[in-house]
Amino acid sequence: MIELSTNRLVDLVNDLLDVARIEAGRMEIHARPTALGDVVREVAELLAPTLDEKHQRLNLEIPAPLPPAQADPARMRQVMTNLLTNAHLYSGEGSEISVTLADTGETLSVRVADTGRGMSAEAIECVFDRFYRAPDTDDASSGSGLGLAIVKSLVDLHGGTIEVESTPGEGTVFELLIPRAPAPGMPSPRERLGGARVLVIDDEPEIAALIVEQLQPFGVEAEVAGSGSEGIERLEREHFDAVTLDILMPGMSGFEVLEALRGNGRASSTPVVVVSVLSGHEALAGEWTVTKPIQPLELADALGAALTAGRTRVLVVGRSSVRPRLAPLLERAGLEHEWVGSASAAARRCREERFEVALVDAGMHSPQAALRALALRGRRPGRAVVVFSSGDEDERPALAELEADPVPIERAAQAVVAVLGRSS
Repeated sequence: MIELSTNRLVDLVNDLLDVARIEAGRMEIHARPTALGDVVREVAELLAPTLDEKHQRLNLEIPAPLPPAQADPARMRQVMTNLLTNAHLYSGEGSEISVTLADTGETLSVRVADTGRGMSAEAIECVFDRFYRAPDTDDASSGSGLGLAIVKSLVDLHGGTIEVESTPGEGTVFELLIPRAPAPGMPSPRERLGGARVLVIDDEPEIAALIVEQLQPFGVEAEVAGSGSEGIERLEREHFDAVTLDILMPGMSGFEVLEALRGNGRASSTPVVVVSVLSGHEALAGEWTVTKPIQPLELADALGAALTAGRTRVLVVGRSSVRPRLAPLLERAGLEHEWVGSASAAARRCREERFEVALVDAGMHSPQAALRALALRGRRPGRAVVVFSSGDEDERPALAELEADPVPIERAAQAVVAVLGRSS
């Protein structure tokens, strides 16, 4: 009993730590091409003795060939373990559980179905809430009430979705949609570093030398500027593919370097990765950041992704009539942005370019169509979308389509900065 209680306590603490990381925006997703079939088989093998205790049958339907997902294998194992454990706990003796994988085009579908007790409509509405447990759950089979909340957060961080269908007395189906990995031939962020010329701006020679050393295995040609002013001078006369930047420097600080770069026509589009103990500073929202002490793979991933995506940009989907009010607010906030006027134009630009955040005008003819058209491909794994309202009378029909209240146009830029800050 002591061992059982200790194990349950460890599980609870781990769940609470995951929740804390998610709330603080510190949950890390290291997405890469991942064979979801292998993940499902591994989890099924680990849970086989648990399922055998209730004589439950687990059926796996994994087609071959199946393209890889763009996912973190460890986090997907966590997701599948939670879903299968849930199906086990809420299904009776001799019941059947199935996991079905399918290729849906841009995503991979994972369906976890059981023939257990099912859920009411009221329970479905709360199933992803933290600490929620079904009213008829007994203590012997109950968990912390955090598992499905963590699953939902992890799926969101992957840029995926999760839905649930259930009928009382008949069973429950959870379906995940996880993005497919990029097509073969598209370079990964680290592969993108090969041959790149990077300027390391840092006043500490030892740190600068360490960054140069860590980037060498990836084929980066890195050069050092020992101060902010020297870095700006070199960027004005030389071409660099990207910059790593310290913040706490004497003389010209990293904040001043960023401000100067934004106003520099030649270097304004150069991707910048901030490498500093101040990486979480609010003023750095929207910048690529790596925290000191530096982890080589984290630095390589951030720098490679920055080279792929370019500077942080915002896609605005809205009416031209509100542009004079919104554009100056975005510019004052230092947010590079592009404006399109329709859902079809938004879909086209998302296919052609990478955007970190989308701003959608609630007064458009169909804001829901614009929301469906968005396929952001920036460094943030979730759908970072802000809907704004201009307050015009003619917005009322469109507002009726929306499930959430939009932010006033005067606070739209502030909302984007907040989203970027939470996701950095």
